[in-house]
Amino acid sequence: MGFSSRRAMMNIIYALTGLVIVELIILCSMIVVVPDLPQRLQRFNATPQADAPPARQQPTSQNIARPLKINDAFDTPTPLWDQSYVAVHNNQLQTELFLPQAEVYTLWTGIADDPSIGSRVSDFDLQVDVTQTRGGDDAAYGIRFRQNTTDSYIMAAINARGYWRIIRSSFGDISDMTPWQFSHHIAPGLNATNQLRVVASGAQIIFYVNGIKLTTISDLSPTSGQLTLAATTFTSGDLAVNFDNVRGRTAGKSFHDEFDSPTTAIFSQGGSYSRDGKYHIISSENVSVWQNPLPRAKTEVQDFHMKVDGTIVSGDPKQIAYGLLFGDKGDFGHTMVIFNGSGQIQIIRNSNDGKDQAYIDPVIVKAFRTGVGVSNTIDMNLRNGELSLKINDIDVGSVNIGKSPTGSVGMIVICAKTAAEVDFDNVTVTEQTP
Repeated sequence: MGFSSRRAMMNIIYALTGLVIVELIILCSMIVVVPDLPQRLQRFNATPQADAPPARQQPTSQNIARPLKINDAFDTPTPLWDQSYVAVHNNQLQTELFLPQAEVYTLWTGIADDPSIGSRVSDFDLQVDVTQTRGGDDAAYGIRFRQNTTDSYIMAAINARGYWRIIRSSFGDISDMTPWQFSHHIAPGLNATNQLRVVASGAQIIFYVNGIKLTTISDLSPTSGQLTLAATTFTSGDLAVNFDNVRGRTAGKSFHDEFDSPTTAIFSQGGSYSRDGKYHIISSENVSVWQNPLPRAKTEVQDFHMKVDGTIVSGDPKQIAYGLLFGDKGDFGHTMVIFNGSGQIQIIRNSNDGKDQAYIDPVIVKAFRTGVGVSNTIDMNLRNGELSLKINDIDVGSVNIGKSPTGSVGMIVICAKTAAEVDFDNVTVTEQTP
């Protein structure tokens, strides 16, 4: 009897030892297959250490007096103008926002070997690693898509507090598709890297973080739009967010980017910010960058006088055009008065429906100085559809463009096969009322 009991006990011990060995083998195998398993297990028990981030940016406290009058020598950065920068550096796509209550996005430029697939897509599968390295922990960053105007889009985002959400912006009117929610699948804190993935197929949108599906939602009005990576600040500025290891697919074609070089990046680079008494607008190849006084919707005018100094600082002047734009309603439609590297003027109405209109045939303006490091003063007056222009204090004529369009005004830089920096200074805008 005693012998049988001892045998049974030994069998139990052997069985338990074998079970422990099997569990250790399984655990070791899982660590090999899932290298960050210990971190995942630790995050599984995580609880929120802070409240959810703000749901909305605060309305601007700027006093936008009317009639609108702006006089800016860009001595200091102000929220009147965008203050952001995007560049490939140290094998990452680095985005920076310098002010609170602001946003920045970088545009996927399409598939180079297939011109039929541009930056506007509806269905796609996009995956990216994202890391916040500087700034407040209430900032949001992620994938912004189906963007049809600068402030009309869907965005799937996370933040350093461990929260995530999906929003829709319609001309700046933000609504929650999924409000801020805490997830232990998100690695929190500065310098923590998280992998985001959005799969959009028709009305269905799926959002993943670190390989875990967080939600499936419906977009009842799916449409094509720009595909971007974006970041938003709330209570504090000086935000830095890095994107890396992009993997994507759309229209049956795959694309990827490890950001090994700024010249091969498939997302736009550039920025607009005040520094050293100038307003720098920087653009990558085949990209247009324009900036309006902010908030755009509150600085719209119809008839106005605008004057600004512009200087090409870097880039091939033959591949650059710069000047003024107006009538901008935020829908990628506006009228431009631009000069290229040969001093040739164009006055064009860009429309978001493709029905562009040229008001004059391109012509060389001898008063416009060409070359890098050479400044020009562009002085434009628009009243009752009559557009008159002076270049470097020389009257170069006028043209009637019909009814003056209502919208925001600003400066624009257009690049072809070159990256560029154009500096602007001493801008004045004076609204003219009936």
